[in-house]
Amino acid sequence: MKVLYPDIVNNSKLLVSHFGSWPSFIDCEVISITLNRELRNDLKGPTVDISFYVYELGPAPELGQLNGASALFRFYGAEDVNISEFNHQNQFDDLLVEPFYSERLKRNRFKIHFDGFGANVTFTCDEIEILSVEPYTPPDY
Repeated sequence: MKVLYPDIVNNSKLLVSHFGSWPSFIDCEVISITLNRELRNDLKGPTVDISFYVYELGPAPELGQLNGASALFRFYGAEDVNISEFNHQNQFDDLLVEPFYSERLKRNRFKIHFDGFGANVTFTCDEIEILSVEPYTPPDY
């Protein structure tokens, strides 16, 4: 099941206000990934912070990518983090989020997955939040 709607992502309004609607994550890129094992006082750790380069595709190929943004997501209660095939290129096919019930933890969680050429990332988490959305153009464009 593919799910990533504004109603399950805290502060989704930051991304929606930049693009006017929830964007497609097809062909987006990872700018950075930060893993933090610290449990934190709010007991929401460990966390995975991922900065994504998100953009709209123009209506014609010659217009290229439009309205680019750096969107910083924080995934709370992260476990089973796997990152493989990391290299210089990291466009991915889509950002997939699948809700599931953890028998071990006795609560609802999310399975996160994205891959493409340059990164294959999977993990589980309790909560997803957007921390910031800023206009962005990659330095190599």
